[in-house]
Amino acid sequence: AFRIIPIIFGTFSIILLYALGELVYSRRAGITAAILGAFSFYHIFASLQVDVHGATNFFLFLAAIYSFLRFEKEKSRKWFILSAVSAGFASLNVYSAIFIFAIIGLYVLISDKNPFKSIITMAKFSFISLLVYAVFPIFAFLYNKDIFIRTFLVSGFFQPAINFRYPVFIFI
Repeated sequence: AFRIIPIIFGTFSIILLYALGELVYSRRAGITAAILGAFSFYHIFASLQVDVHGATNFFLFLAAIYSFLRFEKEKSRKWFILSAVSAGFASLNVYSAIFIFAIIGLYVLISDKNPFKSIITMAKFSFISLLVYAVFPIFAFLYNKDIFIRTFLVSGFFQPAINFRYPVFIFI
């Protein structure tokens, strides 16, 4: 039953690869990206195993990047919020989600002429992502104080993805 979750996220990742390629370059680039992604060994492997890191994190990474690029193009608040929320959920899954913040931060610094505006944009993005991430410690505290103490106080605040993985499914 849990095998269907990575398959669903893997399928949506292919759709997002197409949409990202089309948004940045052209329809042909989107189709090429989707085909290459669909036949990638790692993508197939990650979509077939029961694990929250593989297909789920790739989907959330793509969703954050795609949503942010749509925000830059359309200047719509909904795309900005969706991008930050995707980055927040990716942070719940694995440490490497920090690269989402680095990639988007570098993009904002390079594309905006005003560095103060870039800092404000990234502060808003980080704050929304942190709000999404904060749901986990609150849930852990309310659910079981021992788990909260072991996860956040003993092993460190930024380690829930390793020590307490499976409740992440509650949020997905």
